[in-house]
Amino acid sequence: MTTSVKNGITTEEVSDLQASEDEDLRFEEMITRISDLPTLPSTMMKIWTILESPDSSSSDIEKVIALDQTLAAKVIRLANSPFYHTPSEIGSVKSAIVNVGFDAVRNLVIAVSVTSMLKKLDSTNKYFPLKEFWRHSVGTGVAAREFAGKVQGVDRELCFCAGILHDIGKFAMNLLLPEKYAEVLSLAARADLFIREAEERVTGTDHTMVGELFARHWSFSRPLTRIIGDHHKTPDDIDDAFLLEVAVIQLADGVVRDIEYGFPGDFKKGDASKRLFDLFDIDDQFIEQFQNSIFEKIEMAGEILNLV
Repeated sequence: MTTSVKNGITTEEVSDLQASEDEDLRFEEMITRISDLPTLPSTMMKIWTILESPDSSSSDIEKVIALDQTLAAKVIRLANSPFYHTPSEIGSVKSAIVNVGFDAVRNLVIAVSVTSMLKKLDSTNKYFPLKEFWRHSVGTGVAAREFAGKVQGVDRELCFCAGILHDIGKFAMNLLLPEKYAEVLSLAARADLFIREAEERVTGTDHTMVGELFARHWSFSRPLTRIIGDHHKTPDDIDDAFLLEVAVIQLADGVVRDIEYGFPGDFKKGDASKRLFDLFDIDDQFIEQFQNSIFEKIEMAGEILNLV
């Protein structure tokens, strides 16, 4: 058998990792571990129910956010950030809804509440720098929102929220399997793999499947759950109802990887496919121009990074 070495790991070692079957890491066990996590607090569930109802008004949103003063304060601070270019200082949730928009506030609340809850569940893993993970996540959200604004028929605020939360499966795997996830990160670095490839070899699953399970456990909306679960699929395999939104997240993720903003778990560059280019009728020149312009916009969203 021929053995080659790449970045310090042999092909034999990679094969051994790929062939290993640890019963504790079976997909069914991951479902059990996720189901053992706490559910969202009752107040947050009430807020989400109102947020997701198509019959909710701005007044309903304002009243329900007021149930959580910490959350309300974060929404106001975010609405005042340079990212939203509001014409005057915002001092209330009502003013935030008027100036930033109903959908923007709704998705801000979802992103901020989820990330706040996740931080309470945080486990320390020196191989998984959470600050850099959140930088990549927020960067992807900003890039997704910016690009979605150029695509007809796409909900840019949903894309913003989904961009921030697209990799929650990585967070969940690191939380539930910290030692194994350290192996994942090490393998990704040594074998020059995308992290999802390393996840599959070490655990038998990947962060998109785990992220979808997590999203269901916390009763995310169907669009958000599908985007999280589909964000590494090829266009032919994506739910048609959310094809454009998923594709926006894929493109944004790749752009943020290319400009090296934050750490997504590996050191690979973006892998936007030709199909993605064809879908949006864009080319390499467009991507280069978008990369050059997006960094400043991500930096303007610094307040978001401080609050999520």
